[in-house]
This record gives sequence, structure tokens and C-alpha cells, in this order.
Amino acid sequence: MARTIEYVLPEFTHTKGHALGVTVLTRNTAGVLYSGGRDGRIVAWACPESKPYQIASEQAHINWITGLASAGHSVASCSNDTTVNLWNESLSYFTKLGNHSDYATALTIMKPQGSNADDFIVVSGGLDSHIYGWSSTAPGKPVFDFTVPGERGSVYSIASSHKHSLVASGTSDSIVRLWDIRQEKKPIHRLMGHTDNVRALAIIDDWVVSASSDTTVKLWNLTSGKLFKTFSEHSTSVWSLLLGNTPPDKGTFLSADRSGKVISNSPNGPHTVLMAQSGITSMSLCGNLLYTAASRETLEGYDISQPEPLSKPTVQLEGHVGLRKYRLLNDKRRALTLDTDGNVKMIDITRGIALDFSHKLVDDDSDTELDMILDQVNTPHVLDNWCQVSVRAGQLVVRLDGRSVGNTEVYADELVEVEGLDFSQVVYDDETRINLGQWTLSNLFTALIDHQTTKYNNAATVSDVEDIKEVTPFSGTKTPETVPEGADKNTGKLEKKSRLRRIFGLSKKDTPAAAPSTEPAATAPNQQPAAATESATSTAAEEEEELPKNFAEVFNSAVKLQSFSPMAPSDAPSVTFDPRTRLIISEVGQDAGAPTCVYNQVIGKLSNASEIEALETNLPGWVGEIVLQSNMPPRYLSKIGFLVLFENKEGHEAGHMEKSRLMANPVLRARKIMTYIVKQMIQNKKLPDTALNQRPEDIVELVCKDQVIDPNTMLSVIRTRIWRTGGEVQLHYKILVDILE
Repeated sequence: MARTIEYVLPEFTHTKGHALGVTVLTRNTAGVLYSGGRDGRIVAWACPESKPYQIASEQAHINWITGLASAGHSVASCSNDTTVNLWNESLSYFTKLGNHSDYATALTIMKPQGSNADDFIVVSGGLDSHIYGWSSTAPGKPVFDFTVPGERGSVYSIASSHKHSLVASGTSDSIVRLWDIRQEKKPIHRLMGHTDNVRALAIIDDWVVSASSDTTVKLWNLTSGKLFKTFSEHSTSVWSLLLGNTPPDKGTFLSADRSGKVISNSPNGPHTVLMAQSGITSMSLCGNLLYTAASRETLEGYDISQPEPLSKPTVQLEGHVGLRKYRLLNDKRRALTLDTDGNVKMIDITRGIALDFSHKLVDDDSDTELDMILDQVNTPHVLDNWCQVSVRAGQLVVRLDGRSVGNTEVYADELVEVEGLDFSQVVYDDETRINLGQWTLSNLFTALIDHQTTKYNNAATVSDVEDIKEVTPFSGTKTPETVPEGADKNTGKLEKKSRLRRIFGLSKKDTPAAAPSTEPAATAPNQQPAAATESATSTAAEEEEELPKNFAEVFNSAVKLQSFSPMAPSDAPSVTFDPRTRLIISEVGQDAGAPTCVYNQVIGKLSNASEIEALETNLPGWVGEIVLQSNMPPRYLSKIGFLVLFENKEGHEAGHMEKSRLMANPVLRARKIMTYIVKQMIQNKKLPDTALNQRPEDIVELVCKDQVIDPNTMLSVIRTRIWRTGGEVQLHYKILVDILE
């Protein structure tokens, strides 16, 4: 299974309430109200009727929280991140019970008769059509597993009966199924009558209540499976149910819909309790206060002892702003973000900081206005993607994988002017490039790399690394001088492209390019520019080679082969990420519908010994290849073809070079083309050898479509911003000095 890493930028980390809409509510026997939101956060509230207040808050999941339930001293949660967790009541500790292969969408708690307060079963349903039972005392493997048949078997609602040992599931095929946990595999009843998705379920005594997107609420007899009554007072999709302690055939229960209407269903007839401003996905009663979860980040409580119908909340538990949208700039270093209050910020994703830029939208949710700002601040050169940026759970998330992380390089001299970057130790010239993926990973894992460096230098005496030969200590400024047997004598590295392609998850069709050349290459007159290809093929022995599975195995390999070469201070400026930056490692199985989180921690805790051990195990091997050995994934680079023509008073013609049809990598700067022209003219005796002592732009002027090209302009920018037509780019050069006759 492929693993990716994500880091969540702390600029929008919050601890007050929720940053996005509240999705689900539950209350424990002590009267503590728990709310889960689209921001992945669980918040605990003390709810005295006079003045409710927040008592705990935790970033519990990396995606929407879709289910909450309490039992004893615990709170169970499930999420669109596929996981099911069990928390202590103060939200300071959790146990992962298990996960689905797609979004986990609903859960409930079953408490066996006679068991103690903390011994129960958490039942979860998901879009993978599975219903799992998880033991609170033996996590990891489900105690039962039901599978809903058919293509429309996604589970959206769950309820359970301790008395009958039954689980009820509501699915997108409009059917309510009753499962006996003592008789796995097939449901004992299929309750059919709804015509749309079953969105909410509740069981009390001998009754099942179901609510559906078909606008109806139905009451079923649990024993016979027969329909007892249909409630048709709603005019839109019914999303939530709240039952009391009285059976619904004799007592009152509440139902809430997409429009925000809450209806009291009682033997005396239905009536409207309140009309909220948006759809209600969950309800919980604390005394006379009915709390509702809706699309807003503010939790609202309504005093149902007041005359009905209610329209204004009695209590509002305020939340926090969160992100809604983003735009990634062409330089692939910066992103514009838009929050729920309409504020626009600019974030440097390679450093995890907010830059000195802010704007307030006239329309809080205007894509057009946000795009206009993007056009004003964007750069002309479009770099390749080295990461995937998204807004999730109200925060900016940067995702890295082994296939694309090495795609993007920038010239060091372009970063020198960036405020806050210290280049005092960096050795560079106008051709030095910095790989954004390697640079960012090296800065994210500074504590881990420092730990590995110490471990490497002491490796000769470390007992858990076998077959260690004499090791050259590493100082952080250069690679060991000893070149292992079979390694390249220039680089000291043993890795071959076929091996790297497999480590970074590239298939054979992902043909890697050679390292970007700093010189344009000549082509034959009729030769079309082509992508660089790899001539060597893998041998059978190489294909069967066992590759490192994780970071720890890469380190052990580096020790044995003496190939330890992380990015040094002379290679790129050091950046310190905010310790609140959250690191997430996920994996995706072949048949999984969503990634599964396997590691989640803020980087400020990565220096802890137990966290380092967990990181070494969970980090994918491709991260170790990059940050420990400076092995970047093979890249596919399409070269750009162009013509260089001499411009004189009579017009354009082939000039002073043997070859005028050239091709080069997109990142090549115009100055290198100018230097190439000067060298060709010296070779053809049109310029003296001393011309190389001058700047090429003082000798040659490069022109495209009558526009003089700045020497620092990349070839890709010339093609996309100046040439702007198909075929080979045509460049004309003028000689600014006297030539030799």
C-alpha cells in the first residue's frame, strides 16, 4: 500500500469552538455535551442552563466527524478519514479501535447486560457497506462484521438495542436492515417503505424510528419488522432524530430536517417546535435547552420551555474562522487562502508561515474576486507540481507523495530576496537550483534528521544495526569520502534508476529524465524535441531486489553502505517550522475508497524518543531516500525545442553558429542561451576568446516576437508568455559588439 505524508499549517489552528459547521452531538450521563464538526475537532461543553462554557477541545480527526456516542467515561468518534476512535472523557487520550476502507459515516454504542461502565461495543457503518462492531477493551479486530449487499449499500445511519442484541442500519438503497449480532452475515429483517436514503435511526424499547430523505419518518415494530405508522409533516429531507425515555408509540420524539424545522411527534399530533436558519444534522437535550448542530460553526441552544415555535436561539456557543478556499500560485511556494469571514491571506507553504499580505473580499464567497487577486500577485512562470494543496477541515493541507515530490526546482538566487531566508551559509551561483520537495521535507524533519545523524556517527557501536563496517562520521556538511564497492565513483551512490522508480512508486511508463542540463543541446534539422529517456533497463536481479519498506530500513541501508548524505547547510537555507504544524501519514489500499491515517502528531513532539521510533516505522521509505541520502525520484522532463536566428538589417537568417535548431529543459534561463551563442561565435572565430570574460548579455541581445528577453527568463516562460503559439519557439539574437571579420 502506498503511503503519503501531509502537513497541516498551523496558521488556522484554533482551540475555541469549531471552525466549520457542527455535524454531530452527544451527551454523557454527567451532563457534558460533546460536539463534532467538519473541522475534525471534538469540543466538550459544560452545559448549565445559565452559562454554558467550553471545557476541552481536541483535533480528533483529519476530516469531518460523522459520528459521536458516549458510554461510561468514554466518547467514541468516527470520521470521513475512515477511522473509529475511543476517547477518554477529557479528550486527552484516545485509542484507535479500527477503520473502514471508505468514509466511516455513523456509529452507536451497544452495552452488554451486566458489563461494567467501560466495557461495551462501538458499532460503526461506512460507505464501504460494512457494519463493524469494535470492543472497547480489545481494539484492532472487529468482533462482528456485517456487509450490506448491492451497489447501493453505503451505510448512512446506525442504531442499536442492548435488550435485543440488534443493530439497525439505514442505507442509500432506502432499506432499514436489522442485524442480530449473534447471527452474523444476513439481516433478520428488511424494513422496506422508504423511497430515498435513510438518514437517521433510533431504537427504544420494541420500536425502531427511521428518518429519510423522502421527507417521511416511520415507526416500526422491532419484533415483527412491520410498519406501525408514517409521519409526513416534513416537506424536505429529514436529517436527525431525538428520542426520550418513553417509547415513541406512547411518548414524544423530535425530528429535524434540511430546512431547519424541528417537529415534535406525539400521540396528540405533531407540531413545530422551532425554525432554525439552516438544516439540522443532530440534536441533544440539556435540561430545557435543545442544542442543534447545523452548517454554521456556532452551536445553538433553544429553550423549549418557551412558547413555540421558536426562531431565535437562547444560547450561542461561538466558533472560530476556518478556511474555505485556496489558490496555489504558479511558483508553487505560495498560496492564497480565503476564510469563512472573507479574509484573504498569502501563505508560504514551504515555510508554513503567513506572509505580509491581506485582503478583505467585498463578497465573502466570491470566486471571481479571489481569482482577480490571484492574477495580480501571480508569477508568469508556471512550475511543475511537487505537492497537492487542499483545504480540509478548515485548514490548509499540503500533501506529498513519492511520485511527484521531486518535480520542482527553483533557482537559489530567486529565493535570496525572500524575506526571512538566511543564505549566509549557502554556497550558490546563478545556476544553483534548490529542489522544493527535498528542501521542505528536510526542514519538516530537522529533529529526526539530527537524531539519525547522531545515530549514524555512533553506528559502529549500535547493537541493533547488523553487519556494520567501519563508518566515516558525518558532520552535516559533506558525504563520507569512502565510496562503497560497486558505487558510482563520482557520486558515491549505489542506487539505480530502476530501483528508485520502484521506491518512489513510479511505473515503467513513468520514464525518468536525466538530470536537467545547464546547456542547450543541438538537434538535427528534422528532429523533433523529445522527452529524455532512460536507456538502461532493469535486470531480473534488480526487479527481485527487496526494497526498503520504511524510513528505518533506509537508514540501516545507509549505514551499511556508508551513503548517508542529507541536505547540508551549504545546500539551502534552514527553515524552522512552527511546532504546531501537524504531520499526518496515510496509506491507500488497492480497493480502498479513502486513505487511512496511520500517524498523526504535531512536529513539536517529534524529538520525543517514542515519537521518533513511531516515525521511523511509519514514514515511507521514499522520505528516507530523500532526506537521508539525497536520492530524488526519477523525473519526466519534456524538453522545449527552439530556433536561434541571427537578426540583421536584411532580415532573419541563420547566423554564426553551426547548429541553430536546439532544445533544452524548460528551466533553462535565457542567459545560458546567450552564453551558448557567444561560445559558438568564439569557436567560429567571430569573437575573441576574451569575450567569455564579459557578461553574455553585454554581447548578445535575445529577442522573441519583438520583445527583448531578460537574461533570467526561463525558456518555459518564453514559450508560454511570449511565443504563445505552437511549433518551435523562434528566438533572434542581435550582436551588441563588433565582430571579427
